Amino acid sequence: MAGLLGVLLVLSSVRPAGADPESLPQARTSDHPVEVMAQRSESRRVLANPDGSTTIEEYLLPRWVRRGADWAPVDTELVRRSDGVVAPKATPVELRLSGGGDAPLATLTRDGSELTLGWPWRLPEPVLDGDTATYPGAIPGLKDVDLRIRAGAEGFAEQIVVKTRQAAADSRLAQIRFRTRVKGGTLRAGRQGDFDVVNAAGTPVFHAPPSLTWDSSGIADRSRAADAPGAGARQAVMRTALSGEDLVVTPDRSMMTSPDTTFPVVIDPDWTSSKMGTTGTAWADVSSSGFHSYNGGNWKQVKVGHYSGWPGSPSSDTYRAFFKFNVSKALNKKIMSAEFHAFLDRSFTCTKSTVELWQTSSFSSSTTWSSKPSLTGGSPVASVSTSGGEPGCSAHDVKLNATKAVTGTTSSVYLALKGGSESSHSYKYFSNVYLAVQFDSLPTLSGLGLSNPKAGCGSAAAPARVGNSTPSLVATVSDADPENPHADFEVWSGTSGGTKVASQSTNGLKSGSQHEMTLPAAALADGQTFRWRVTPIDTAYPGTPSEWCYYSVDKIAPESAPGVKSADLQDSGSGAFNDTIGRTARFAFDPNGAGGVSRYQYAWADDAAAMAPNAPSVPAGPDGTAQVSLTVPYTQDITYRLYVFSFDSAGNHSVNPGVFEFRLSASAGPVGWWKLDETGGTVLADAAGDHPATLTGGTLAAPGRVDSALGLTGGGDHAETAAPVVRADRSFTAAAWVKLGGTGNWATALSQDGPVFSSFFLQYSLENDRWSMSVCGTRALSRDAPTLNRWTHLVGVYDAAAQQAQLYVDGAPQNTSHCTSQWAGADGPLAIGRARFNGGDVDFFPGAVDDVRVYDRVVFATEPNAVDGSTGGAADLANRPPVEEGHWTGDLGSGTTVADSRFLAGWHR
Repeated sequence: MAGLLGVLLVLSSVRPAGADPESLPQARTSDHPVEVMAQRSESRRVLANPDGSTTIEEYLLPRWVRRGADWAPVDTELVRRSDGVVAPKATPVELRLSGGGDAPLATLTRDGSELTLGWPWRLPEPVLDGDTATYPGAIPGLKDVDLRIRAGAEGFAEQIVVKTRQAAADSRLAQIRFRTRVKGGTLRAGRQGDFDVVNAAGTPVFHAPPSLTWDSSGIADRSRAADAPGAGARQAVMRTALSGEDLVVTPDRSMMTSPDTTFPVVIDPDWTSSKMGTTGTAWADVSSSGFHSYNGGNWKQVKVGHYSGWPGSPSSDTYRAFFKFNVSKALNKKIMSAEFHAFLDRSFTCTKSTVELWQTSSFSSSTTWSSKPSLTGGSPVASVSTSGGEPGCSAHDVKLNATKAVTGTTSSVYLALKGGSESSHSYKYFSNVYLAVQFDSLPTLSGLGLSNPKAGCGSAAAPARVGNSTPSLVATVSDADPENPHADFEVWSGTSGGTKVASQSTNGLKSGSQHEMTLPAAALADGQTFRWRVTPIDTAYPGTPSEWCYYSVDKIAPESAPGVKSADLQDSGSGAFNDTIGRTARFAFDPNGAGGVSRYQYAWADDAAAMAPNAPSVPAGPDGTAQVSLTVPYTQDITYRLYVFSFDSAGNHSVNPGVFEFRLSASAGPVGWWKLDETGGTVLADAAGDHPATLTGGTLAAPGRVDSALGLTGGGDHAETAAPVVRADRSFTAAAWVKLGGTGNWATALSQDGPVFSSFFLQYSLENDRWSMSVCGTRALSRDAPTLNRWTHLVGVYDAAAQQAQLYVDGAPQNTSHCTSQWAGADGPLAIGRARFNGGDVDFFPGAVDDVRVYDRVVFATEPNAVDGSTGGAADLANRPPVEEGHWTGDLGSGTTVADSRFLAGWHR
């Protein structure tokens, strides 16, 4: 008879696919379901359907085994390995059987747990036939007692076949002791004669149902008696117990000795992998006479229904089967259909009787008839009247509509199969049970709101506000399936009731894309409130409509230009000039009597720029005012302006801007300038101010980039001022020519000490192998690694208003970094050739430094016509006439060395 593993008739149209994104296009192109191989498991396959939906098939027993990156069909055929062990070709649970002799009879291994069973006597060499190993004459001196092991996908059946009444009388069959050994678990006895091996977490790993004995009554071919009990077989549950490390099985003596018993008699203890307690699939079969099986091996059928008046024992019985299916893949999905499949192997008559599918509560490995789960729902999920597997009515697949039971709200579905009548004949054997669920991933919504002006969903009590702009409704639609969902927008007048004034269905876009509907004039009536929502749609089903969103229309702009003042600048009416190019200036904005002002937009020098959508803005406080700090940009204009527009929450802006006009003096030069052209002594003069630096070590009058330079060994040489030169919590710029001699350590050209750390580092970063301007723990890095022994110009800029550091290398802008917590009160000296870290002097510079300049402002990339011809922006600072680094005349009289005539003979070669 077919077993539970019996191969499903797979649709010939199903073709394997590689991964989710590829499967649906393949399905649509081929007009056939396409398997998503990336989601296959031992007992599940997932199909992408041409209509965009997905089907999962959950099988009771494994059908595939992982082999590296591939899958192979389960194959329980037994083979002899080179080490003498007998094992199935491919099963998810590792099974090893004895090849004869004193080796253990059987070992099961899975998930770190191992169960070994020993046979009390030395074993003969087995005879292999497909999935069965037969050990003939397994008890010494009893040739009519065979031991038969049948491999399954998840375990094995251990059947002692007693062929004659004489053999049954042997005292050694009165009680059979199996020596057990367990690794990675504990063997526990149940209350009903069943056993479990549980792991450290208490989860069952292996399970043995109560052992059963049956005779050959009702079986025409008695050589097949071990396959399963016949229709008229006498059956009995054996007593089992644990005795130390032995599992003791006591066959039913009345059956073994009764004159009504037909031999052979089969003694049948089983072991299978247990899946209960996990998200896996499981099944149980129970009968009113006391029989119960949990995850029975793949040679067992599911028994369902009632029989009576049979010659065997018991002469009447009633069976129910319970199933647990893992449907987590369909969790929170739209269930399109669910179909329960069971292959009807045999009904013992061609007279049709009803079989019913019910929803039920959960069950376990200890479930019996007396503790069977209750049937729920009040009526069957589905039923069918059928028969099969007999002469005149063939075996066939029975399909029952289980859609009612699969709701998409739970990860597991519990079902029961029973006879429609449990008092008249309805007995049937089923195998090859599986559940097929077709579902669609409903599209979902996020990011509901408006654009132009940008606003959120809005509520009835606090609607978003829309003004004179042309706003759009926006929503992001996502779909777990590889589809292109679209969105249906609808707009209604009022906060309730009203009429639909606009609607739009968008084109399909890639999952995660934003969909947009531009509001028409009918949905923008001044003074009105509107509500709107959106429904996501994929190729098969609509998703859940969004909650209602609300907006109101207000087209009245702020009636006056905003007021603009500055605490740091004098306006042009004063006649004063402000030395603020590159420095921070604070501005205050006020509504100037206008109501409802929610924010301000502003821009330098151009009122149109202040109106641009990307113009900088600042929100207004509860009183309608706002403050900003801005770095005054470089300009050649003597008179400069900041333009400011006020906006209300509807996006309406003041007709005229507020203007702050002021006069500027020329951009300031450095506050510290160390040319480093000294030829002796330990004091390095400040050409721009009163911050001379004291030299420790180092070499004066080294070849420089601008005249001479300060040579440094990297071994402690440095120079430092007596006091700070700039405030590091305000805008500043540090610049120097450097020649790096090695990259074996951090190397700092310029820094200014704080109490524990330098407030800034203009340096070589060993960690990044780049030049770096480091402030408040962040680094603005160069794009390329330094070139050793070559003069390079570095400029590090910190813009306090923008909270940004900028690095320039040889006049070219590099990367920036954002700094939100620059250290204040860094009142230590400016240092040339070193840094401070953890309170100590570190990162000494190896090489040479020249022409060091420090500014108490932002130096911009270019500053044409600067006040002193020596500045002119970062690009101009790096633009110096070439310096002769060497002179080789080539007047070689003899030899192979050409002397550098600019320095001592042989200094450069």
